[in-house]
Amino acid sequence: MSNPGSPIRIGIVSSIDVSCGNAAFTRVLANSLAALPGVRVELLSLDLELTQSTGATERRLADRHIDDLCRRMRDLDAVNIQFEQSLYGIGSGDILRRLERLLDANPRTFVTLHAVRTVDRSQILPQHILARLSELRVRTALGMLKAYVATQQQTKASQRYVEAIASRRRPMIVHTERSARRIRMLAPAADVALHP
Repeated sequence: MSNPGSPIRIGIVSSIDVSCGNAAFTRVLANSLAALPGVRVELLSLDLELTQSTGATERRLADRHIDDLCRRMRDLDAVNIQFEQSLYGIGSGDILRRLERLLDANPRTFVTLHAVRTVDRSQILPQHILARLSELRVRTALGMLKAYVATQQQTKASQRYVEAIASRRRPMIVHTERSARRIRMLAPAADVALHP
């Protein structure tokens, strides 16, 4: 925490030096905050080479990287986590574990959610899959089943991410009213703000 009279230190956890929407958004946010009097911004860059890897060694190194970020977060006055799930891992277990570590590192953490996928919006329904099977279109049915299962898994994982944030009473920022409604359906007491 800052001493009285010293600048407020705000950390932002995100992708930084890569070509992606989150990194661009983070740069704009960091520059806007840094322009405020008495505010110092610390960028806490995710190492995407590690966090987006699937090898056992790289996954362990990614977890250590997250632990390093957590240590840096502890003494900040506030922390914003820019959360697009693919930045934090490939598998939902890795993503959730890393998110929870970051959420627990500093009680003055808030999360910007860039994609809220807590409701299954798939156009593939089990009856569609059965219809393709009855037509003996097995490959089509198997492809549809694979897509259906993936959508269900992604929806459940997204729900777990939102629940992890809400259960810790961390404020959330979303970009659309639809996202805010989805979060409130899942966690009615969640602290959700809309910021386009």
